[in-house]
Amino acid sequence: MSLSQASDAPAKKPLQKSSVLPKQGAPTKAPLKQTNGPAKATAAQGGMSVAAGNLENFDAKNPGNGRPTRSNRSTRLFNMEKTSEVIGHDLEKINRKRAGTFLEESQDAMPGIPKNPMAPPATKRRKATKKGASKSMVSADPPLLKTAPKPIRSGLPSGIHPRLQGLNPSHSNGTQSWKEIDERSPSEDEQNALAVIQKRQSKVPDEAVVAGDLDILEEHHKKNRPNRAPQPARLEVAAEHQRRVQDIAQDFLTQGEHEESSDEEEEDPSSSEEGRAHAPRNSRFDGEVKLTTLGYYHGTFKDAIEQAKKEFRGYVMLHNGFPERSKHLHEAGHILTRVIENDVALGTEDIQTRNTNVVVFKEASTYRGKMKILARHLVPRFYKEELNPDFSGGNQLEQQDIVATNVAELLGEESPYLLNGKDEQGKSNNIAHPCIRELCIQHFYGNGQDSIAKTFEDQFKDAIPEHAIAVVMACVYNALEEYELGYFWKRPFKGARYKEIYETSLDLIEEVKASPYHKTKWDNNRHRWARDGMKLLNPATERRRTKMKVHLD
Repeated sequence: MSLSQASDAPAKKPLQKSSVLPKQGAPTKAPLKQTNGPAKATAAQGGMSVAAGNLENFDAKNPGNGRPTRSNRSTRLFNMEKTSEVIGHDLEKINRKRAGTFLEESQDAMPGIPKNPMAPPATKRRKATKKGASKSMVSADPPLLKTAPKPIRSGLPSGIHPRLQGLNPSHSNGTQSWKEIDERSPSEDEQNALAVIQKRQSKVPDEAVVAGDLDILEEHHKKNRPNRAPQPARLEVAAEHQRRVQDIAQDFLTQGEHEESSDEEEEDPSSSEEGRAHAPRNSRFDGEVKLTTLGYYHGTFKDAIEQAKKEFRGYVMLHNGFPERSKHLHEAGHILTRVIENDVALGTEDIQTRNTNVVVFKEASTYRGKMKILARHLVPRFYKEELNPDFSGGNQLEQQDIVATNVAELLGEESPYLLNGKDEQGKSNNIAHPCIRELCIQHFYGNGQDSIAKTFEDQFKDAIPEHAIAVVMACVYNALEEYELGYFWKRPFKGARYKEIYETSLDLIEEVKASPYHKTKWDNNRHRWARDGMKLLNPATERRRTKMKVHLD
């Protein structure tokens, strides 16, 4: 319906609760069309039901108004709903305004509402209002837009009540219908949240501008120390450390490990049947016992082999500290033969073979291995200043370098690891270090009935044998070498390496004995250590002795 047709329309009648009827004598208008399916029709009906309730209240206040047309009724519903809740003006005053005036006032109140491009100028609208003042002002039909304004996704909708947001009027064949709200459009809460986010983002400066004005390298240097060239001394220490590790690993890999191809065995009780406390994890017993192990034999013959093993310890500590299997296996055989001849309980079925001799010979490596385990516990305690120096500042690599330097000095040509300071005459106490004394006493006398001093009491009662002390010196040397990198690194106590240290120790003992002054001190140390060891071996005998003392006034 055009603007001129709205001004000539007859006076309206009061609306009823029933469905809207067309005017008498006016052509019947087509019913509302469902242009977008059942879902959209349902949304349009929901919006019209809300507006119908407001229309009923309006008719109760204005009983003299005539019944409007369908098009006028829809427009007035839209106007009343918006103005009553957003602008807050009186409903009766708003209904007397023309459609163009209403849109201008709505745009002033809410700038988001787009202006009606079809509305006539303000002066022409005022003249038209005066010209048609005698007729009902509420029956005027506002000019419709050719294209409905699109809903604004960011911020609040422009001029549309939240309940009717997205229900834009459209025209089809002279009739007016309502489209359903876009389901993909953000809700009011989402739009408010987006507005807050956009407001915060607007306060963040542009990254490109910041990056252009900021010197990243300078800022990094302010927070961190600038890079410097590495010190040559530290590089040399690291390179030397790497060379040591590679050399040790290469030596360890090249050493023979097969017992048949090597005359020496690793001095580690964990590799022998007697020293192993537990089987290795995930180990499997194949049910076959080797002839070269003590577990293969039983009964009195096994006892004879055990006795032969104890006597072979005496051969190692009294005559040859590092025997070779290819050269000295017969020594183990002679000892076992002597034990078997003295044992009348043995039967004729027990036959001595090379395998039984190997079982006895392997006691040499087992016994030295037990000494090595004990030395590992004593060396850090008696060489504490060298292996654990007071170190403040620097890094771990520097501390390891200090320890490595100390160990190199201990094992140097002067052999300070054997010395125990100087005596009253200002002369050195050779081969008298407390660690050597403690290892001799605990290993030779500290195992009770199983100790070598108990088996060879005549040789260990008065003085510790020189060959035994030489083996102890080589064992301490090996325990110190495990710290030559600045930290603990296992070194196998094998004859291929430490037989030379053992023989050198015997030469040092001969040099000490060549000096009358130092020979006296050397003999005194051996006797004193033996007495202390026998006290440990026979504590009950020592307690039964009569206690005597002197008075030194």
